[in-house]
Amino acid sequence: MDFFSQILPLLDGGNLTVAFSSNDKETITAMVVMQPTIKDPHVKVLRPIVLTGKSYELDDEFFKKITEPIIRANGIISNIADFEKATAKLESENVQGIRDRDDRKKKHDDLVKKADELLKNETEENTQLAIGILTAALPFAENKEKLSERISELKSKVTQKNLF
Repeated sequence: MDFFSQILPLLDGGNLTVAFSSNDKETITAMVVMQPTIKDPHVKVLRPIVLTGKSYELDDEFFKKITEPIIRANGIISNIADFEKATAKLESENVQGIRDRDDRKKKHDDLVKKADELLKNETEENTQLAIGILTAALPFAENKEKLSERISELKSKVTQKNLF
């Protein structure tokens, strides 16, 4: 198998930089540095793999020595990438949940304010309208029991006025 066919499967977690150097005519030093594509600072501290030997030794052992550490590092990188995606998704859902809660509160508050405006002029018609508006606000209320009691009180007032 040739060099590039063996290196291709190792590129799963990012980029590899391979540098070769020699201080003499016989010994070669190979340094393999992983450069992950994710932003987590813990991944940036992956140590390079350094191999030193004669050319025939590196021919025989180069891929045997680098494959396992790179595969392990790729697994770690993959786990961190999955964690980052999951964290981003949870943050997004949390933000959406806060927006939904704020929207529900605003709808509730707007409806209650309309009902309060109608009740400033306490006519039977305004009270009936306020009951309808407060009933529409009920699904958005944080304290449904309190709002239900208020609606019941208003209904009682209308009923009492109709009796007399």
